[in-house]
Amino acid sequence: MARFTGTYVNKVDKKGRVSVPAPFRTTLEALAPVVKPDGPAAKPVLIVNLKPTPDRRALDGVTEAYMDEVQRRLDAMDLYSPEREALEIREFSETEHLQIDSDGRIILPRQMMELAGITENVAFMGMGSRFQIWEPEALKAHQQARLAASRDMTLARAGANGGAA
Repeated sequence: MARFTGTYVNKVDKKGRVSVPAPFRTTLEALAPVVKPDGPAAKPVLIVNLKPTPDRRALDGVTEAYMDEVQRRLDAMDLYSPEREALEIREFSETEHLQIDSDGRIILPRQMMELAGITENVAFMGMGSRFQIWEPEALKAHQQARLAASRDMTLARAGANGGAA
């Protein structure tokens, strides 16, 4: 099965255009092929979710199949629960469908770029069935914070187990 792996940094032009890394385009085509009934395959649509949080200013790149799974899981929840409504707002109202052009580029919406802090460069980070789009320095800081938190958890577990990890 195709997966999004690796981290790639690309330039963003003044119009917000950025090349999607070739390995990610290949994965998108494998996960979400678009075939015209009367002609050759079209470029797949990339779905970008705006999901910044206080500790994560990133955009999520996903496929239509990924969104179908999100919908399936939401449909299993109580129709009128506040949790479901909050997730529906997060997953669908803050989502853009971006067409990949013939040069392998997308145009990042200005609002999403601003909220994610993206200016001149963008980092694409593979996460298996999805990927994240970051401002490169913010990604580096996020990764360092996660590494430090992971070390702290390992040390806490070792202390709780009498020194055995």
